[in-house]
Amino acid sequence: MGKKQRIKDISLGVLIGCMFAGSMPMAMAAVAQINLPVSYNDIKIVIDGKRLNTDNEPFISEGVTYLPVRAVAEAVGKDVSWDGETNTVYIDEKKPETETTYSRTNPAPLGEKQTITIDNGTNTYTATVEITDAERGYAAWKKIKAANVYNPEPEDGMEYILVKAKITIDKVDGDKAISINKYMFDAFSSNGEQYDFYDVTVVPAPEFKGDLYEGGSKEGYFTFLVDKKDDAPKLVFERNSDGSGGLWFAIE
Repeated sequence: MGKKQRIKDISLGVLIGCMFAGSMPMAMAAVAQINLPVSYNDIKIVIDGKRLNTDNEPFISEGVTYLPVRAVAEAVGKDVSWDGETNTVYIDEKKPETETTYSRTNPAPLGEKQTITIDNGTNTYTATVEITDAERGYAAWKKIKAANVYNPEPEDGMEYILVKAKITIDKVDGDKAISINKYMFDAFSSNGEQYDFYDVTVVPAPEFKGDLYEGGSKEGYFTFLVDKKDDAPKLVFERNSDGSGGLWFAIE
């Protein structure tokens, strides 16, 4: 590899048309367009040892090397914007993506993964949990009855919800197995009243139950009863003994 040379007056900005319209216009002065000779010499852009591929080819004009500002800036983790009223290119730090914080009053929707670290005095572990599916009423009862004809029918005014949950044990302190079951969850009505879990004899396979070591994952079913008029029940995973914390999920 030849010796790297310092290029004088490298410009991180070419023409706005080059950056935003994808064309290759001629260089511009501050308030007027002028024609300048440009030279294309198959100039390559290498950032931290990795070649940057861009549709806008760099060029040289009167000893100044012009590079496509958007491609270069984004390659080094910057945000680029253009203010047409002031003819200004802004290169700024990328804004961090905001994460939605779920809670009892803002439970996560179906399919949304949440991660939690648990220290229950016996085990300390980190798990990722999601509710992958939920059915209620006749659809749930049909599957529950198919699993075992002796499963009891719901009480008057109540109906089953058949939940399919998934858990992955991301990390465990010590080479321990984490026992999972539906009692890691509590069910609540839309107005904050706790539901009792109603054990059926057999749930549809696979059941949400078993032992998992670090890296292990399990997806399975469990059931609970809700009031037929309750249109927004919730589940919470591993809340604290005082009712705080835990991962909240909407079951609608």
